[in-house]
Amino acid sequence: MLKVGPEIAGTATVYSVHRDIESTADRFPKVFSGVGKLSGYQLKLHIDRKITPIAQKPRRVPYPLKEKLQQKIEELLDLDIIEKVSGPTTWVSPAAFVPKPNKQR
Repeated sequence: MLKVGPEIAGTATVYSVHRDIESTADRFPKVFSGVGKLSGYQLKLHIDRKITPIAQKPRRVPYPLKEKLQQKIEELLDLDIIEKVSGPTTWVSPAAFVPKPNKQR
């Protein structure tokens, strides 16, 4: 990371703050570990009730991606990042699953 200082006569002073970030992460390891989930907080979404909800049809998952997708869904469920919806919902948007280039996760 770089911190860029104010311009003086057309040039900017650049400071390295890499060491400061490492020391902050070392001092507060609980904050800088895990997936970054905010626990114990219920978000209130302010939705305009005049807007009609839309439930779009799901997209088909390409057959070669089905197993990887199921593994990823199970992983996200286990990490409590997503949760299963067991009843009807008014807003539904389809997901598009596309593999990353170079076989990245």
